[in-house]
Parts: sequence; structure tokens; C-alpha cells
Amino acid sequence: FLSLNVIGTTAMTMAIPVAKRVRDVFYKHRASGMIGHNAAFVGMVTAELPYLLFMAVLYVMIYCATAGLFTTAGNFFWFVLFFFLHTSSYSFFAQCFMCLVKDEKTVGALQGVWIGLNLFYAGFVVLPQNFFSFFVAGLWINASRYALEGIIFTQFRELSTRVIPDEYSPFWFFLGCEKGDIEAGSCHGTM
Repeated sequence: FLSLNVIGTTAMTMAIPVAKRVRDVFYKHRASGMIGHNAAFVGMVTAELPYLLFMAVLYVMIYCATAGLFTTAGNFFWFVLFFFLHTSSYSFFAQCFMCLVKDEKTVGALQGVWIGLNLFYAGFVVLPQNFFSFFVAGLWINASRYALEGIIFTQFRELSTRVIPDEYSPFWFFLGCEKGDIEAGSCHGTM
């Protein structure tokens, strides 16, 4: 959870000054009739994607090596894909914000809002089942939630560890257990 958002925030913070320089050059060249929107878009995407992919592969290799998550090539691929997409969303939103507003201070405020929404709606700060009314919409548009769930479900889908709940815990109620089921061995779930 934190690694996704720390690396995403770093990508966003690093993209803002670069996007400002590119935007300023674009305005100058557009005024002289030398460049159009499509050329600037293709240039930014072409320059950014290899960097983001390299950063995602490098980070995931180091993380998987230290956490012992090198299990299959498929798991590694999914981890890199979700990490890359999440980091790309942060970086490209930073570029979008820089193109929408005039100065870097306002972009910093928009960056803070974006990061705050991603942290709040990721499912770690507030559980998804505790959202109500229109707040549920934030769950559906949150990049961190999708990346986190994608990484967790692809990395641990083959895990079948038996989990015994504490009596009267939310998991105990979820399983529909009754008093005495734990001692009898009939109240358990799998992870």
C-alpha cells in the first residue's frame, strides 16, 4: 500500500517541473506555428513510458527479491503491470494538472487532492463496506484501490492457508459460526 503511493507520489512530484518546461516550450513553438498538440502529446508519452516501465520493473525486482515473492513469471508480470499502471496514472495526472492550470503552486494543491483521494479510497484507511451514499463513487475511480487489489489477488491467489476466527469477531459472524464451532473444528475459512 505505502510503496504504491510513495513511488506514485514521487513520480507525480518529478513529473510536474518537467511538464511545466514542456508546456512552456510548447506554447512558444505553437505561437510560431512550429508544433501542434499531437506532436507534444506523442513526445511526452514516448519520453515517459520507457522511464515508467523501467522504474516499475526495477522496483518490483528489488521488492520481490527482498520479500520472497519470486514465485512464477506470471505473478511477476502481474505485479509489474499493476505497479506500472498505478505509477503511470500518478505521472500522467501530474502532467494533466500542469496543462490545466497556470502555476506550479496550484498544481501542488491538485496533487495533494489527488494523493489524498487515492489514500482515502484505497481501502486501507476506511474499509470499502463502510462507505455510504455518494462516497461509494470514490471507490470506483480510485487508481490505488485497483492496483492494490490487483497485486494482492494475483500474488496470493494460490494461497490456501486455514484461518480460524476469534469467537464473536466479524470474520466469525461472516462465516456464520455458532458457539462451540471453533472447538469442534467446523468454523474456519481459507486465505
